[in-house]
Amino acid sequence: LQVKTIKSVPLTIPFKGKLLVQGECMMTNSSFEEYNKTAEIPLKNPRNGVAGAVRNLDPKETEKRKLDYFCYDVLLIDGVQFTTQQEMNTFIKEQGFITDSYFKIINSLEDAVKEIEAVDQVKDNLDTMIDGMVIKINDCSKREDIGYTNKFPKWAMAWKFKAVELSTTLL
Repeated sequence: LQVKTIKSVPLTIPFKGKLLVQGECMMTNSSFEEYNKTAEIPLKNPRNGVAGAVRNLDPKETEKRKLDYFCYDVLLIDGVQFTTQQEMNTFIKEQGFITDSYFKIINSLEDAVKEIEAVDQVKDNLDTMIDGMVIKINDCSKREDIGYTNKFPKWAMAWKFKAVELSTTLL
């Protein structure tokens, strides 16, 4: 029931075979601020707003948080073979799922570093909290050659931005 309260999760999709997608729930900064205006117990940050929201027992509480579901991978699909991540992203959007609007094809390490630096400069102005980026091999056939660790694909790398450090005076 809780997932049905997330408006960005489509209740039906055009594809009729077996499909397993992967993604994550997020709470935008604007939804977080709106929620906290009327909340009995304000949330500390949008990530806390998501944590437990789907697991709680009251779908009305989940709905109040105005979560979004961002889909980023197709784990299993009947009868379709993707050749690139770009093709997969297009398919995900065609099914009515949302993906992050940021998606770029990078052709060199130097361009990847420039892109990471550019996003690092604007991340605080986005409506979603991010602490990094994921860099994936676009060519799906090369992914099988690169393989997986016990838990993660070797063909996808999470790049974390430098942590923000602040000081305070304890009285």
